[in-house]
Amino acid sequence: MWDDMIANRRWLDVTNLQAEYTKRLLGHLSLAHSLPAGSLVEAEPRAAYAIT
Repeated sequence: MWDDMIANRRWLDVTNLQAEYTKRLLGHLSLAHSLPAGSLVEAEPRAAYAIT
């Protein structure tokens, strides 16, 4: 059980890092300003990774 908790925590850490990278990339490319208000990426950047 402890191993599962560690694995889940690592998965969440990687997911959060990917979400942060995506958010920064969009900001650097100025795409965030062209996205419609309330879009999936703007509202929850981690949602794109939750499916995988």
